[in-house]
Amino acid sequence: MTDTIARSFTRDKNGAAVQLGPGKYGLSRFFASRETYHLCKTCNTWTATMLRAAGCPITPATTVEGLMSQARSFGDVIQQEASSR
Repeated sequence: MTDTIARSFTRDKNGAAVQLGPGKYGLSRFFASRETYHLCKTCNTWTATMLRAAGCPITPATTVEGLMSQARSFGDVIQQEASSR
């Protein structure tokens, strides 16, 4: 899975991931990607692809609820949803 994630980043001439700027939450960051983002390929479908690369038999999901309902069966939830904090 880590190799699949690493291959998704755009790299500079030194091989470092290209940073685009601050993310939405805390210390998160945006990075340039070699992949595309569109209606049928969202962060949820990307995450499902990465989990499949790790060996989890997850099907593509268009919503976070669909993704998480599958992912919960492969481990423990370690982050609460914002609304339940």
